[in-house]
Parts: sequence; C-alpha cells; structure tokens
Amino acid sequence: MNWSDHFRELKRQQPPAAAPRSGPTSVQSLSDIPPEATPLQVFRLPVEVLRVDERVTRTGDPCYFLHVRDADGQRFPIVCWDWQWAKLSGRITVGREVTLDVKVPTGDYLSFTLAGTGAC
Repeated sequence: MNWSDHFRELKRQQPPAAAPRSGPTSVQSLSDIPPEATPLQVFRLPVEVLRVDERVTRTGDPCYFLHVRDADGQRFPIVCWDWQWAKLSGRITVGREVTLDVKVPTGDYLSFTLAGTGAC
C-alpha cells in the first residue's frame, strides 16, 4: 500500500518524466504528487490552513496537526513536530494560505509530515 491509497478520490495525472531533483518538487495539489512517491522525497505545496490541533506523542512530547486544504479542495493533515513548530508558528494563521514542504505519509499513517523547518 502506498500513501495515495488513503486518498482514493484524487484524480491521478501522469506527470511528465523529469530529471532527479535535489530540492523540493513544487506541486499545486496532492494529485500532482506521484503515487509512488516515498517519504524521502519533499514536495512544496501551497495549502490553506483550516485548523491547528496540539497533541501529545506516545512519549509525551508535543506535536501539532495542521489540518489543511489544497488547491483542488482535498483536505488532509500534516504533522508538525515541536521543534518545527517553534520556527513555524508565527507563519501559520488559520484561514490563510501558506506554502509548506511536506513528505508523504509512511506505512498506515494518514498524515503527511512537515519536512525540515517546513515553510518556504
């Protein structure tokens, strides 16, 4: 199972073949991310922030879930770790658009993960 199996309603587009990139790949929506993408790849994605929820990990550390919507209207969560939130919180406003660097979900998880410090 790959990450896109959790988002069956996405309309898949066949992206043109491209040379390997060393930085984030810019996309406009989740449907632009190839189904075979791995968590080692980073995608730069503009999203609207709908809600931010603070949670606690199994080890008791805080983390944040950014509930967002892409340009196609697809809603999905992005997990942001405490150390990332310290650098990002001033740029995140509910109801506003922000461009984030994300990695696709791993395993059975549904949440994307913020890459690096996340914001561009």
